[in-house]
Amino acid sequence: MIRLGIAVEGKTEIEFINSVFTEHFLGLGIATFAVPVGRQISHNSVGGNISIPRLSHQMSLLYWNSEFVSSFVDYYGFVRKRKMNVDELEKQLKKEVGKRIKHKWDSRKVIPYIQRHEFECLLFSDVSKFNSIEKFSSYDTAPLHEVRNSFKTPEDINDSEMTAPSKRLKRLVNGFDKNVDGPEIAKQIGIEKMRSECPRFNSWIETLEALVSST
Repeated sequence: MIRLGIAVEGKTEIEFINSVFTEHFLGLGIATFAVPVGRQISHNSVGGNISIPRLSHQMSLLYWNSEFVSSFVDYYGFVRKRKMNVDELEKQLKKEVGKRIKHKWDSRKVIPYIQRHEFECLLFSDVSKFNSIEKFSSYDTAPLHEVRNSFKTPEDINDSEMTAPSKRLKRLVNGFDKNVDGPEIAKQIGIEKMRSECPRFNSWIETLEALVSST
């Protein structure tokens, strides 16, 4: 069994890895586990304040007790990213992990991934699944369909204080709790539907799946 350590932002991403990733990758012989990087917000939660130094530090620690290391954090909440786009940020992150590992560095073990723009964009892969959650069973998903249909892919839903996926959900879905409802809706949507709708996310999954043949 291949151990894949994933550095994540906080509770939402941990639940996503546990509820969506685990079953899929266990069937391939890959055991995934998530470790949070974000600052402590309360006794029971972490999140935010993700930066290259913090993330590369956590990934370098995972490097020593995993066959492979990845990350799953939002581009939207990344601090001190300057003008780097998501691809440039991933390259810089891998470079910084290598600096921390130094002479025993094996770049093949490190697979940085930063979600463009947020985890919540994945929920737009199939907005009808909001109705599969009891408290949203009678919710009219038309506004969410309208958002989804305004973009080529869910990953293109833009990055700003007003229009980021999480901001749209908070505004359009009364009572939406990203930590509780987000992972549950993601589970109802399923990883295959997300892959079909989100090409960048799918590319990451394909890279991780290929780890089986690389060992």
